[in-house]
Amino acid sequence: MGQEAIPWYLLHSLDAEQPGFSPGKFAGRLAFFLAAGAITFNKYLLISVLLSFLLYYGKALFVPMMYGLFSAIVLYPICCWLQQHHCSKTFAITLSLLLVAILFVAWYGWWLCN
Repeated sequence: MGQEAIPWYLLHSLDAEQPGFSPGKFAGRLAFFLAAGAITFNKYLLISVLLSFLLYYGKALFVPMMYGLFSAIVLYPICCWLQQHHCSKTFAITLSLLLVAILFVAWYGWWLCN
């Protein structure tokens, strides 16, 4: 009878017949890798839960802040264009905010009428 081929995934398995085998050493390595994976998973789970609570209970702060950030990003090119056409920075900001206010009032009036 010939020797049967050993599957590739069993070539490096720990076996009691191998020199240097120690059940405690193997169990220690296994416990370390399992614990390291669990710590990493628990860390990301904790971060996700804390971030969810922060965003949920901080929505009274974060929603207006995001609206302000969005309006600043949208109005920045208008302010730059006005400054390039010899308007002061204060006047450019005031004019662009006034334009947004007029557009908002017009949209709200149109929405009420329809």
